[in-house]
Amino acid sequence: MIGDYVRSLEGVATLGAVLLLASLAFFVGIIIRVLRTPSHQVDRLAHIPFEDDDTGSVHHKEVAP
Repeated sequence: MIGDYVRSLEGVATLGAVLLLASLAFFVGIIIRVLRTPSHQVDRLAHIPFEDDDTGSVHHKEVAP
């Protein structure tokens, strides 16, 4: 019963191939973009802090009841 249903799906193999090619093209595009990024921009982005010590965020201060 399940085998008959799976055999009736005609575009399943084609869909897998298309999705594989689309994901490959996406990752190749990302790799090309990373390799073409200027080194000064990479250096600037490497020095961005994750957190700022004096943000004044509620998460860093104790809140009085």
